[in-house]
Amino acid sequence: RSTGMNASTGDYIMHVDSDDWLMPDALENLFKKCLETNPDVVVFNHVRENSIGKRTLVDSIKRELITTDKLKVQHLFLGTVWNKIAKRSTIENMISGRIGVNNTEDLLYATEILLKAKTICLIPESYYVYFANTESLTMLFNPNQLLETQIVILRQIKAITFQYKATSQYRNRILSYLEKHIYFAISQSSF
Repeated sequence: RSTGMNASTGDYIMHVDSDDWLMPDALENLFKKCLETNPDVVVFNHVRENSIGKRTLVDSIKRELITTDKLKVQHLFLGTVWNKIAKRSTIENMISGRIGVNNTEDLLYATEILLKAKTICLIPESYYVYFANTESLTMLFNPNQLLETQIVILRQIKAITFQYKATSQYRNRILSYLEKHIYFAISQSSF
């Protein structure tokens, strides 16, 4: 992710995972919204598709909203980066890109862009298709390695939240999310 961001030259950054794809005209529509509203981050809905082609709309955003209230939108920044497009200036000099981890790194990136953002635009349209791949690399892991990685993640969350002076309520929400994430991941693994 960091290599791609460093190589890019555009004014906005968006991530697409290797087994996912964008809806038709997604980039054009998102770019228009960026120009129209000029936020630091745009967040949008997505569609989840499984291996037999069944699609489910994930519509966490019900109406368009431009806000500066980070606690109000924090739930949309817990765990995913691919349903967001951010201004390049928002993602420059990030703490989260300085370490190499292969699990939960989306939480670090999303947390940091939210804390750095001044304005966030939520839009109810779906522009991304998340493929629920049960054989992806993120689904295959060693529980011991997962726990070791989460120690690194916790240190990074601490550094990010203190750097950007996050409130205790903000930090507690991240820790609660991370605790559930770790529990779920380990409960799904076979020791």
